[in-house]
Amino acid sequence: MSDVVIRVTRRVLLPLALLFALMVGLGLLVTRVLARTWPFTVEDTVNRELAGDRTPG
Repeated sequence: MSDVVIRVTRRVLLPLALLFALMVGLGLLVTRVLARTWPFTVEDTVNRELAGDRTPG
């Protein structure tokens, strides 16, 4: 039984944990570190302009 658990850990859980860590790292990079850099500020400006044109109803 322990051999199966070790194989599952190596083949599934370890890559899944690495992928999760990569995704969290990229998310923090985009939302915290690069929040004020060029491509993200342009998109934010467009979103704010569209939100400003909304009506309350």
